[in-house]
Amino acid sequence: MKYITLRFMVVCMLMTAFSAYASTVVLQDDFSGTAIDPQWNINYMGNIKSPYWDYTVNNGYITVTNLYAKTYSTDTQLDHTVVRLTRTFEPVTDFLFTARFIWNQANSLAASDVFYFSLGNVARVGYRDVWTNEKGQLEVYPTGEASNYIGNRTFPFSGDVEVMITRENSIVNVYWGGVLYSTFENTNPLSDIYIHFAFKAIAGSPQGFFGTQRLDYVTIDGSLLNQPDPPDPAPIPEPATVILLVSGLALKCILKRS
Repeated sequence: MKYITLRFMVVCMLMTAFSAYASTVVLQDDFSGTAIDPQWNINYMGNIKSPYWDYTVNNGYITVTNLYAKTYSTDTQLDHTVVRLTRTFEPVTDFLFTARFIWNQANSLAASDVFYFSLGNVARVGYRDVWTNEKGQLEVYPTGEASNYIGNRTFPFSGDVEVMITRENSIVNVYWGGVLYSTFENTNPLSDIYIHFAFKAIAGSPQGFFGTQRLDYVTIDGSLLNQPDPPDPAPIPEPATVILLVSGLALKCILKRS
């Protein structure tokens, strides 16, 4: 019985030591409260002007309803009007990224907005709609490589999806709405993310407009690249110490009865 007890103690300590190397939550934001978490940096880019954007943070969502463009143009090379939320964290190797994204383009082809998640030098996933006479398209691809268009010009006007990106043993899987759209190999440590809201300010008839983009939550947990040292295991009593302790307790019980 003593051997079984000691073995159980050892197993428990090994499990505790292993948990020190298990996944760590490096980013978690459910957009509670009424303001953007200050750990996010806000970047205004391209064809944008003050007041930059209209957004709210409430009821567990960040909702973006407008980006302010300096110029509307028929030039397809005109810079996008862009707001990015960027954040850094401890580098991870294997990881799990999840987010819930909701969008609405008011059932109009004239909506000309773009949204995506960019995970460091690993992966990018989102949609691009830079046309006022066609629907947009889902894009999934390794960061830094050519875009991989999914369902060219058939992206729905509205939707509600969970986005998930995983990496295990250098294999990255990208899911959109529970569907696996891309698998590729990547070993770059992940230490940053940005969320990209963009508007293509197209002039003419119809004139482009920004739809509504909403986030419910964003989480990343993974295996830290630089693992902390595991805690020292609790010392296991020597068998002689255990025997001495049991003998002492037994003697105390005998003395009490006498």
